[in-house]
Amino acid sequence: MATTVPKLRSETLRTLPDDNVRQILWHFADRYDLQMVVQSAREVARGPVARLVSEGSRGSHEWTSKKAELLEAFDQSGITAVFMDPEHGGYLVGPKNLALALIAFELAWVDAGAATCSLAGCLALAPIHERGTPEQRAHYMALAAPPAPGEHRHTYRGAFCLTEPIPYVGVDTGMLSGKVRVTEWADGQEPLLHVEKRGRFITNMGFANFVTAAVDSGDDRIKGSCMVIIEESDPGVFDLTRWFYRQRIEASLTRTQRPWVLLLDPGVHAAWQGQGASGPVTPELITVPVTESMKRTSVRGMITPPADQQTIRPDAKLLFVAGAGWTKKQKDGQTHVPEAEALIVDFLHKSKASLGSSKSLVELTGKNQSALRFMSHLNQVGQTGATPRHPKGLSTCCHGEEPHTVGWRFIGERRAINLDPNCGWARDKADVLYVADAFEVMSKVNALLGS
Repeated sequence: MATTVPKLRSETLRTLPDDNVRQILWHFADRYDLQMVVQSAREVARGPVARLVSEGSRGSHEWTSKKAELLEAFDQSGITAVFMDPEHGGYLVGPKNLALALIAFELAWVDAGAATCSLAGCLALAPIHERGTPEQRAHYMALAAPPAPGEHRHTYRGAFCLTEPIPYVGVDTGMLSGKVRVTEWADGQEPLLHVEKRGRFITNMGFANFVTAAVDSGDDRIKGSCMVIIEESDPGVFDLTRWFYRQRIEASLTRTQRPWVLLLDPGVHAAWQGQGASGPVTPELITVPVTESMKRTSVRGMITPPADQQTIRPDAKLLFVAGAGWTKKQKDGQTHVPEAEALIVDFLHKSKASLGSSKSLVELTGKNQSALRFMSHLNQVGQTGATPRHPKGLSTCCHGEEPHTVGWRFIGERRAINLDPNCGWARDKADVLYVADAFEVMSKVNALLGS
């Protein structure tokens, strides 16, 4: 006689670990100072950070006066001083990694940007703390620590500038782009250094008072790479390009304000020496005349391709996306890149559609492979590219994986052409999937458009 054995259900975790469990798991149950750090960070996360999130501040990357209030909250709660040693205004002795991780954990429960902002200031100080001279450590650590009771001064904020993301590819691909050269080196004097550094998407750059930037040697007299400290008072020129993805425009901006990416400076910053000021401070009101020309942006000119050569058309009714499959071997065992270029250009000319691309296709140019000559990173759609907003979209020779299709979330009607019936588009990512040869389909479509 057969018998059945009841299947026992394994017990699962019914709730997240509380503070007592975390203290045991992360080995700080006997550290009262770290427990207080957790409570202070949690109070900031559920107070000022949560209020900013509820007000919609997370929807913009611009630094505002409301966001600046977070810095004061970090100072008052003790978050800022966690990285400092006691002799520099801190209160924790020994390694600080666990304390910083606990702070980031609590802040990230509400907003990861707040956690990144907190950690970025510590990253700026880390090279100075680990490899700076004793004078540099004493100078910058003391300035970056919040003022003591009765002390009236500004808290120094830092930014850490390491790599430069390759434009239009995303922050996951970076390179060390800075260079340092010796401009002048007189006998018995410190060398005068010429430092060039590009920095995009650098956290805390909107309010930092100093930057620690990684640069590589551009001079035979300097070996290897190094970190340089750039202050807001250093002379320099800020020259950048900014990509406005909604308008598909690249703008070039130049100004003399921070983040101070070009400067001439002695090789070592020594601590300031001298007597402090005494007596009351009397503010002086200075009237600065502002002429009408100062209130407006001057347009120096516009550079646009002819209408027939324009491939990016934000106002087009159709987005046509080409994938890397156009450059692969076809059913005859050969590649047909020139034919693919002709088909796509002909379709764009007749339909006036906007051209998009997968990341795989635009990266072929850097791998010495056959690629579509008119395609660039400006056309890239997806997680590390643009997020267009066309009423309709047609994908061709693109497999439809998540990093690419996330850029389609604002496309109204989605259709795709692919030989693989099990491609990513078939998994509820396209309204219509044509299992067909894109060369044959687009040839027929161009013929119909031509008639």
